Amino acid sequence: MSNLYKKIGYCFIIVLLFNSRIYAQCASGTASAACSGTLLVSGTTYNSATTLKTSTASYGNITLNAAGITLMVCGNATLTSLTLNAADNVIIEPGATLNVTNAWIDNISSVVTNYGTLNYSGNVDMNGGDLYNQTGSVINITGALTVNNASSNLINKGTINAGSMLISSGGVCLDNNTCINITGNFENDANNSVTNGSAAPTQAAIKYGGTFVEDGTPNPVSGSSTIKMCENGGATPTSTYLGSATFTSTCPTAGYAHACSSILPIELLSFTAKKRDKVIQLNWTTASEINNDYFTIERSIDGIDFESILTVKGAGNSHQIINYTATDPDPPFGIFYYHLKQTDYDGKFENSYVIAVENNDNRTYVIYPNPSDGNELYIKYSSQNAAAKDEDVIISIYNVVGELVFGKLMKGNFDKPLSLIYAGEHLPKGIYTVKVSCSNEVKCEKLIVK
Repeated sequence: MSNLYKKIGYCFIIVLLFNSRIYAQCASGTASAACSGTLLVSGTTYNSATTLKTSTASYGNITLNAAGITLMVCGNATLTSLTLNAADNVIIEPGATLNVTNAWIDNISSVVTNYGTLNYSGNVDMNGGDLYNQTGSVINITGALTVNNASSNLINKGTINAGSMLISSGGVCLDNNTCINITGNFENDANNSVTNGSAAPTQAAIKYGGTFVEDGTPNPVSGSSTIKMCENGGATPTSTYLGSATFTSTCPTAGYAHACSSILPIELLSFTAKKRDKVIQLNWTTASEINNDYFTIERSIDGIDFESILTVKGAGNSHQIINYTATDPDPPFGIFYYHLKQTDYDGKFENSYVIAVENNDNRTYVIYPNPSDGNELYIKYSSQNAAAKDEDVIISIYNVVGELVFGKLMKGNFDKPLSLIYAGEHLPKGIYTVKVSCSNEVKCEKLIVK
């Protein structure tokens, strides 16, 4: 028992052994490299080719609006939205996490390559770009995953969890020992859209817990007779929708189904966290539970080391949707992380995907004048937190190539203006990033010197 994404009742697995729809082997995406480039600025639309990087921070709405932009995700970064309007590269580096909390829009031939963890709250529409999930990497999508353009390819070498999946056009390539877990419905509207890219294919799988949608226009999933499908109690899909795939009435627990076979007795539909006044409200929903003893909410300030903060009793056994709510009454300041630990009656447990939330404590800062003439530049900073007077506040200014040109460590609130340019010095003309760091919170702002 080891996976939160089980559906008791209707459970299907499609196992993909070989097909020539996309590649003899799954393509690899953009290579990983050491993090470099200009620090990303919150709320910015980028209109020219450049290399950008994130840190562990929250960045608001980001739009990549020109070809040749590379965004390297380093640390645990949270974006309110990400819009890709050109042939750009987004690389989630090994060990890094990208959380997108609102909108993901892919309008053209962008390439997103995940070597770490991608958490997305909502629907992901692939409208022309490619999404590569590398070996050992995880993508969590709470809503629908839609491959929606003939030019789009979804390449999975790790694990993808999604609420539902629609292949409208384009293709999906699964490497050996990989899995796409779908908690809801699966629908395929493109002929022979799914292939296995392994040299010796055996264990690539799509597992779904809802319905194999038959919309009246049969489009076979694959043309290969070595693709196998299994069910646990649901209706048998029509052969014209399966194509040449074979069917078995009981999902095996080993062999070709191994990629999706590890199971805990719970299907988690969603897990979210939102700031409510001075507390964090956590909500999660299960579709079914078997022998589920309790849940533990665990919190982390770095997304790596977690501590238990509260427990909630599970339903034991249930085959209906259950909504849970819990409150973190004393959250830290800045960006931090939660996951949900589920424990069975026999003591076995599994952790959910990680979600991020920001508690900004009404910290405020003002940088002025902006634009500046390079001779005068000031900052005022304050916090409503009574302990703010003991905080370390670091102010850093970086030039367009990411070089540090100014750095200063302060203590606590400083309502009086602080000069960011030393006497007799001058900041050359250009575009800069001002970074204000305190506790585990980071804020960035663009500065223009004329």
